[in-house]
Amino acid sequence: LIHGQGTWYIPGLGACGSYNTRADYVVAINQAQYHSKMCHKHDRIINMKNGKSVHAETADECPTCSFGSLDMSPVVFSAIAESGLDEGRLEISWSFS
Repeated sequence: LIHGQGTWYIPGLGACGSYNTRADYVVAINQAQYHSKMCHKHDRIINMKNGKSVHAETADECPTCSFGSLDMSPVVFSAIAESGLDEGRLEISWSFS
């Protein structure tokens, strides 16, 4: 498992070449760990505080995310957050599923 911070963003045209929306289950991987070979692979993301998990597809790169961290579409973030998007940042672990 990889440990880091989970944040959310508004998807659009991602580094993997596909266009995604707020309703798509997609994530952007931090720049240090991103590689195009990760595109379209599925990730299992766990909120370390409440144990909730969700699956999402790698669709983009996050240049401002620290090592181990992911930027998630609003629907992915909301699926594991306690109080929705207002929570802003989560302690997460993740791996390719």
